[in-house]
Amino acid sequence: MKKCIAAIVAALILSAFIIGASACSCSGVEQVGRAYGLVHNYYVASVTVTRNGDKVIKVGFEETEGPASWAKRANIKDETAADVEFTEGGFAKRIGIGSLTFTATDETATKTPSYKRSGDDVTFEQWVKTEQNAKFYVEAMASGDYRLLKADGSAADIDFSVEKNGLKKGERWLKSKNGYWSGANYALGWQGNINKMSDYLVRHGFAAYTGNETADDNGFTVGGVQTGATLVDFHDYMKLAKKAYDSAM
Repeated sequence: MKKCIAAIVAALILSAFIIGASACSCSGVEQVGRAYGLVHNYYVASVTVTRNGDKVIKVGFEETEGPASWAKRANIKDETAADVEFTEGGFAKRIGIGSLTFTATDETATKTPSYKRSGDDVTFEQWVKTEQNAKFYVEAMASGDYRLLKADGSAADIDFSVEKNGLKKGERWLKSKNGYWSGANYALGWQGNINKMSDYLVRHGFAAYTGNETADDNGFTVGGVQTGATLVDFHDYMKLAKKAYDSAM
């Protein structure tokens, strides 16, 4: 009987050791999460967060401009755009993104012409609020799979790559590449604000972030810590970063 009890105890100890060893083996493993979504009204961000347990190791923000930028007549210098129909507000009436076609439904709008997918009543900006659509858009743009369409539905042969900074077509509308909101007149600009948010999250994580923080003249403060970030849509980026963090489990 004593031998039987001793064997059971030994088995339990061994089992506990194995479980404990398995739990320990997971510590120190970095995991990566990603999130995609609409930011700053017209643009689409992708955020990558690397975490180790509760600690944020690294945060990467990227942002792709929407068709309110690349389908706007004022942003197109190429003469081949003459074959494209434009709205009174100055946007291509039809555009292609990947396999999808979007059509302008507001002839006079000057900020965005309410592009809607064929057979759908949802605007582009509403469409990319769904994460899988935002991801589709980011990946299509990165591969250069976007175009202005002529009246017959064919693509206009516009070389977006030569428009600015000698960028490739898939890079042309990335804010990290194209100089968006940058220069001597901007103390932080886009990249500076992105760096401030990333630095804060690596140092402090998400523990104190509520999503209700407001800014003063020095920018946003989270949990009593001044982030230094001043961009008005701070929460668009932070909430996406939190979503990426939560997905890295």
